[in-house]
Amino acid sequence: APAAAQVQEVTLDEAIARALQVLPAMVQARGDARNADADLRASTGAFLPTVTTGGSWSRGGGTRFNAATNEIVNLPTNTSVQGSLSASLELFDGFRRFASRSASAADQRAADAGLVNQRFQVTLQTKQLFYDALATEELARVAESQVRRARQQLQISVEKLRAGSATRSDSLRATVEYGNARIALLRAQANLAAAQADLGRQIGV
Repeated sequence: APAAAQVQEVTLDEAIARALQVLPAMVQARGDARNADADLRASTGAFLPTVTTGGSWSRGGGTRFNAATNEIVNLPTNTSVQGSLSASLELFDGFRRFASRSASAADQRAADAGLVNQRFQVTLQTKQLFYDALATEELARVAESQVRRARQQLQISVEKLRAGSATRSDSLRATVEYGNARIALLRAQANLAAAQADLGRQIGV
């Protein structure tokens, strides 16, 4: 017999939260929003001055050989440190920086609106798949109940036929109804499996 499938239950809020985290469309929308924010910060930083710093350090002295006197002399240690700092700012660029910042701000608003729109779409899709799974599960339960009733009716008709209080056509009709109920149950179970798979794909399970 095949091993029983592992059942994982999720609430509607958990399904929505998982879908918002794992769906590629949401990941892309969040990435677009972050890129737009970075572009806006970069265009805003163009108004700041450019600062350049530099520095150097040197040390001299110590022991060395004097070739003129053939002696080793000790020179005092001499250390020097230099530093530099400069700043520059472009005062006028033909309003290029203002135009760039306006475009970046518009891109940011568009990316934020796209993220909100994508979030609502994913939430709607997840709710639809969640309630579809619930509905098909209820239909599967109804089909199981119909199979049980059809089986009972078949047993009753068989007992009546054995007792001589029913005809063979009654038992045959009950057999057909039982077969139809089983077919309906198999279809309901297949629909339930498909609905659960769609929901699982939506939430990354």
